[in-house]
Amino acid sequence: MAPLPPHLRRPLTLRFQQALRTIGARTTPQLARAWSSLDSYREPDIAIFAEQTAPALNAAKFAAVRQAAGYYTLTAGVRAIGVKAATIAVEPDTRAPFIATWLALKNGDPIETAVEHGASRLDALSTDFIVSSARQTGDAVIEKSGLKIIGWERIPDDDACPWCEEVAPGFYHSAESADFGHSNCGCSAEPLYISD
Repeated sequence: MAPLPPHLRRPLTLRFQQALRTIGARTTPQLARAWSSLDSYREPDIAIFAEQTAPALNAAKFAAVRQAAGYYTLTAGVRAIGVKAATIAVEPDTRAPFIATWLALKNGDPIETAVEHGASRLDALSTDFIVSSARQTGDAVIEKSGLKIIGWERIPDDDACPWCEEVAPGFYHSAESADFGHSNCGCSAEPLYISD
């Protein structure tokens, strides 16, 4: 089998990006429940929040890596390649909602408003973790496949911002190097095969 040509990869990429959004949509409410159950939002509470959200985030990472392994296997045109989620070195930024809360408090917002600012970061926490896990799975799949590629490109998702549209045509040496963006970025990384 050979890698799918670009015109056949595009529809598959859009379905893959939607699958990652679905994983995020299932994960964020679980994070929100843990966030609202906290008694306070101080430094020691970060560890409590991380512990409470670990099952949901681990499940999200497992699902993202599984989706990504399937996507990259299909686009590479190779037999199924398994990737263990534990081998993908991405960690969730469970500190981010606390920083947003503290910043709002520093700016004089009441505690209720500050906590809402923190809660508004939960979707980004979930999305960033899921998409980054999926992007970096690409390197593992291509390495295991033995296929030779010339690099990677970023494929903007349906809601891509102007900045993502601008950097998408760039050339990256690995999926990991293409794994950057802004909060809530849903763009994916796609290998560029020599025959493209």
